[in-house]
Amino acid sequence: MTNVRRRALLGIATAMAVSVGALAAPSVANAAADNSATVTIGNLVLEPTERGYLGTLDTIVQNTGTEPAYLGLVVVEPIANSWQITEIDDACVWNWNTDGRRTVYCGLGGQFQPGEQRDVDSTFRVLSKTRKYAMQALGGEIGVSFNDGSIGPLTPFSALLRSTTGSVADPRPFVQDTQTNITVKTGKTLKLRRDADGRFRGRLPVTVTWRGNTPHQEVYLDLQNLPDGFWPDGTDPQSGPCFSGCPVPGGEFMQGETRTYDLIVSAPEDAVVGSTATITATTMVNWGFQPVSDVDPADNTRTFTIKIVG
Repeated sequence: MTNVRRRALLGIATAMAVSVGALAAPSVANAAADNSATVTIGNLVLEPTERGYLGTLDTIVQNTGTEPAYLGLVVVEPIANSWQITEIDDACVWNWNTDGRRTVYCGLGGQFQPGEQRDVDSTFRVLSKTRKYAMQALGGEIGVSFNDGSIGPLTPFSALLRSTTGSVADPRPFVQDTQTNITVKTGKTLKLRRDADGRFRGRLPVTVTWRGNTPHQEVYLDLQNLPDGFWPDGTDPQSGPCFSGCPVPGGEFMQGETRTYDLIVSAPEDAVVGSTATITATTMVNWGFQPVSDVDPADNTRTFTIKIVG
């Protein structure tokens, strides 16, 4: 990425699209006169699959000016966390709007020559239970950004979720949850035994059930009251980095999905055989750098006992 393109991407990453559009047919958005470019879009129809809804927004970006230009794509997703990828060999960044939806900014793979156009289709996915009726979410917007970080007018588009019977007629409004609804279960006792390296380790079976369709990227299992020197040492299957706890393996959850895995906990070589400690495990979800509350916090917290057994 050239320095000019880096500056353009960083510039647009500081902007936020705040308007919300209505349903639009396939259309063309025109940029300001001194930055001449267009973006032409089709309809976003999300098809029911075994894992929620999936669809592609057909998009063509064209430099209609007389000079070469570095152009970017700006997408306001119609459903929070629905944007997945834009089919380009370039970087994308995003900000969160106040309603939880993201505004995504993507570079477009290098300089556009005058008159040049490129297909830059974007994939969207919604991890919601598929329904026998069609649904629709308004509020999507798309436009072009320019070298100086400015953004042309945004064209509105909607997401139409096809029913499991194949219909898109008479769509109902799509409703997305604002709270999580998680249930976690763990074993009652975690026994730590001395490993080959001299430290103590053990595996705690954990089962997490996700209900609803709240936007998220992972569920984190936080451990409280670990004794000094004890630490969460990973998961099986493997997940991301562990700190005060570990992410639940597998990333985002589909509505209604249940996962079972092992949480690995380690203790130092000088841990006292026969000692015990009571630990609290709580699931946590953040979206847009903010914690998301749960409809019933009591069932996303469990207490178990750690015992050093030699």
